[in-house]
Amino acid sequence: MGSPEAWRKAVTEAGLEILQFEADVTERTFDGELGGGNETQVCIVARKPEAAGEDSAPFNPLHGPFPLVSREHVGPEVDHAGCKAIYAHMDINRILNDVSVALKEKNVTSVGYIGLDLFNIDKENNWNDNITAFDLNSESNLPSDPTALLFFWALHRRHLLTHFDELSKKLGKHLSQVKTVITVQAAPDSEGFHLLNDAMHGLPFHPYHHGYVLHFMEKRFKEMGFVKVKYVTSEAVFRFGEKEGVTDLEEKIQIAVTLLAGTMKQPDAQDEEGLKNINAFKKNLEGLTRALFSHSNGVVRNQAVLLIADKEA
Repeated sequence: MGSPEAWRKAVTEAGLEILQFEADVTERTFDGELGGGNETQVCIVARKPEAAGEDSAPFNPLHGPFPLVSREHVGPEVDHAGCKAIYAHMDINRILNDVSVALKEKNVTSVGYIGLDLFNIDKENNWNDNITAFDLNSESNLPSDPTALLFFWALHRRHLLTHFDELSKKLGKHLSQVKTVITVQAAPDSEGFHLLNDAMHGLPFHPYHHGYVLHFMEKRFKEMGFVKVKYVTSEAVFRFGEKEGVTDLEEKIQIAVTLLAGTMKQPDAQDEEGLKNINAFKKNLEGLTRALFSHSNGVVRNQAVLLIADKEA
């Protein structure tokens, strides 16, 4: 039942290869409320492929939806100040705990990281107890002997992913000496990024594709010798309005829309088409946020994935 093309799209995005697809119209002849009329029945035979996407890697559901996009299309252009502003509303305690567990399991004593400002986060959460963290965002703060590298919410932005090869050259010395690398990214089915992607529907924006980020990073890490790969699911949570002490639902909606839309690069004042598109995006986002907040009361889940890669012992 349902639209044949909707079923085809759902199966394809799940990463399955369609071997047989049949759609037939069936007449309902039974009595009762559901009786009478016609409906379309769909029969699909599909299989899990050995590889998927432009870079060809073993199939992994966390790399979806499929088919994979090109590297240049993994997300929209973002506003860096807007991203920093919204992260201040994100509770990442569970992720920090999961990262800490992963590092301690591997007896890591010093970790170099790039991404979110973990120094300030650490002051609030004290997550790394006996682990010394070094901020790779700062040239003057590079560690001399880290035992692991952590990419913390650093690669979902299109320009960072596109220039990862340049970043890896900068980190070449550290990548050669560490035995473990960890990437923390939003999961492909993250509620927060679903909100953004759904609001982009029908508009000329590239939706976020965190599955491709994980796919790309696994491939690159393996090329660097980090061949033992493990995935751990985790979760962050946005609580919009909590920092401001807001209890009114409508105010929470407006705070969320402002912050979420603020992560997108804003067009110039003279760009009429760009302004039209971003305003349409904000309108879509407000409607979707209102529907979600009607039962979540300002909470947006941001499911995450830890990609943990090790060199052979």
